[in-house]
This record gives sequence, C-alpha cells and structure tokens, in this order.
Amino acid sequence: MKRTHVAMAVLAACSVWGLLACSGGGSSATPAGMTISGVITGFGSVYVNGIEYDTAGASVYMDDVPGDELQLQPGMLVTLHGSNSADGVTGTADSITYADVVEGVVLAVSLSNGSGTLNVMGQAVQVNELTLFESDVPGITLDTIPLNCIAEISGYTDGGGTIYASRIEIKQAGLLPGDVLEVKGTVAGLNAVTFRIGNLIVDYSGAARVPGNLADGLYVEVKGDAAPTDNGDGTHTFAATDVEMEDDGDIGIGGSEGDDLQMQGVVMAIDVPAGTIGVNGQLMDVRADAMRDGLTLADLTVGTFIRLEAEFTGAQWLVKEIEVGRSSDVEIKSIIEAVDLTAGTITVMGRDIVIGAGTLLNDNVSVAPEHYFDITDLQIGDRVEAEVAIGGAGQWEAIKLTREDPGAGVVLEAKVTSEMPVQVAGIDVAGLAGLGITPALDMTLEISGTWDGSTFTASAATVY
Repeated sequence: MKRTHVAMAVLAACSVWGLLACSGGGSSATPAGMTISGVITGFGSVYVNGIEYDTAGASVYMDDVPGDELQLQPGMLVTLHGSNSADGVTGTADSITYADVVEGVVLAVSLSNGSGTLNVMGQAVQVNELTLFESDVPGITLDTIPLNCIAEISGYTDGGGTIYASRIEIKQAGLLPGDVLEVKGTVAGLNAVTFRIGNLIVDYSGAARVPGNLADGLYVEVKGDAAPTDNGDGTHTFAATDVEMEDDGDIGIGGSEGDDLQMQGVVMAIDVPAGTIGVNGQLMDVRADAMRDGLTLADLTVGTFIRLEAEFTGAQWLVKEIEVGRSSDVEIKSIIEAVDLTAGTITVMGRDIVIGAGTLLNDNVSVAPEHYFDITDLQIGDRVEAEVAIGGAGQWEAIKLTREDPGAGVVLEAKVTSEMPVQVAGIDVAGLAGLGITPALDMTLEISGTWDGSTFTASAATVY
C-alpha cells in the first residue's frame, strides 16, 4: 500500500461527501454481495467512492478482457464487487470491471474554458471541470481537441445519446486502417436496416453478427471500421460490422434480492410523484426518507451529481440514501509552496489544500508520470492544477488535483469575495483596474498573473 492515510485526508472525503463516503451510511461492514459503481480517484490499492480497496486477490477486466491493475487509470468509471470494512475507509475488491462508453471519431467540438460538449460518434459528451483529460497525442489539450481525432470516453450514460464524461483520452490524431470504432447504447427506432443510438444512425445490414433478440430498448455494443458519414441534418450514419448485446441487454446494474449497491452517478430523470429517479440510465425507486441534508427529491435536477446506497428488492433497486455532490468553488494553477504529510495538505498561493481519499489524483507530467500517484509524490516547486471545494469552515478541499509539467504563470478562477480590498476566493488581487475590470461581489473571474507570496497581480482576466 503506497498511499498515505491520515486523519485529515479521511476527513476531506467525509466533508465533501458526508457520511456516505466514510461509513457507507452505517457502522458495520458491508455484506459480500456489495456492488460499488464509481470513478477511480487514486491507487495503492484502488480508491473508489472515497474507499481504499485492497486488490491483492482481485480480478480485473478491461472491456470484457482479463487485464491487470496497471491498465486502470484515474477517472475511469468502474464496477467493483467486494465488501467494505467496518472502519468505513477500507474494503476488499473481488473483481473490478472497466468498460468505456464510446471509442471513436470526434465529430464536433463545443468547449470553452474546459466545459461544454463533444460529439463523439453521434453521442453528446458533457464535459465539466471534474472531467479528467489525457492525450496520447502531443500538443492536444482539452481546449484544443481537433475534429476527427479518436477519443475514448468513460462516464455516465443514459444509453440514449447523452454521456457525462468522467475521463476523456485522445488515443490518436485520426482513424487508421484496421482500427475498430465502438459505441454502446440503447437501440431506438429499429427497422429492417437501421436503428439509432443518440444521433448516430447504425446501419446493421452488413454486420457479421446481430443479436437474435435485437429490439428497441436493448443495450448493445456496435463496432465498425469506417468513420460515420454526415447526413447533413445533425445525424451521422455508421456502418456496423458487429452488433452485440451488452451483458444481459439492460443498461443498468443487475441484482438479486437483498443485494446492496453503492453508486456514484448523474441524475438523468426524475419523477417526484412516482418517487423514482434515473441514474446512469437506470430507473430506481427512492425511499421517502432517502434524501440527506434537508433536501427532498424535488430539489434534484437532471445533471445533478449524486452518491447513493440502494438495496435490491422486489426486482428493482430501492434507494435508501442519497447525497448530493459538490462542484468546484475554485480552480487554481500554481506552484506548491509546502507539503504536510501529517495533515494531508499542500500549500498553494498561501492556502492549505486538503488531499483526501476522495480526491481525484492524476500525474500528467510528460516524463515518467507516476501511476500510483499520491500526496507523497508531491514536492515543493511542483506545478499543480486543482479543483477545490470550500467547506463550511472555510477549509479548502481538493476534488481533483493534477500535477503538470513546469511552466510559468499562475491561474485563479473563482468568485470575488471582497471588493475593497479586492479578493478572489479570499486571495488579495491587484491589477484588475488596469485591465478595465471593476470587481463586484460574486462575480466569477479567471485571472492569469504572478504570485509574490502575499498578493496575486493580474496580467489578464476574463469575467464569466
């Protein structure tokens, strides 16, 4: 086990996610029938949903093919079968399964400041500040993704063309002979020749293999070796060489009576009168007292990031607890000024930032990146980019942290917290007047400049 566990690190996961992250909603160990669905946030062994899972005896599957732990990457959405310990911070994995949602051609890009939408194989891929990005092609960044490159997307899908990306990896600059493209989704509009997955029209007339039970609503994986053709109406046609039923043909996670589920995901449908929600494309009943923090089911909206606990009963998952995730309050890119392994913090721009069990960690340096990356690998002078949630007591808690190659300049994106003196996220800022910007409370600014240890002097700024 490489990753350092300290009390403050555990507290970070608790404070961002509440008790679900640290105790599973209870004080006893979970049963062996536990299924955990969530994003990998770190290694040593594997961290999912704020829990460290021992993988010593675990089987790993990558797109249905036996693999190993080194193939797993931060930001991948996985399904883990195993158990949680009574301590609420550790567990044991019996198996870990990863499957991408789509790997194929980028057909359209609408991104600004790291957020927006990609069209990959006719699927609307939603991107936000918590999406982890990696490129195997030098020079491509999240804001410079080119058309026709090949992207692998991991994330939360409704099966009908919408994907909330947890990880984007640019595999190649373009399609090469012999490459296989693939997309997973729910069949819609089936006829004798075609069906749809989102805005992708799948022509299966030439497919070597097609499920005998092909029907609307069946969850399938479609493969082909030619880029989709543009139909000029917002859709593309993809010539399938293979159509295969995915798992048992249902998009959701199956279960047996009494099984338990811990899931991280995105709300994609809500029916308050019926007491149901759709999470990651799966319809679930919700117990009347499931919501936490004084919220009700009516407070949820489509696109809300949640973590839940459920029990399989009466042929369906019954959600017992729901906790709403928190978005980033501050984006900061600068140099580490101090590292405190005992407290589990790093200091950036004079602010102590907690690195917890639930922090999504990624080493993005171009030379010898550390796969088992954790706070012990961070050094004074390292350049990092962090998405930070500010706790009720003012504590800065990293939701995502990436180590970058050395570079000049400092970037801060957050709300104005004081007009006189000018402060952004509580940090003193100078030079905005010279840029023609008059700060107002709660105005969101993205500022580039220099940091002298006490004041951030702006050289450029954008108002959002």
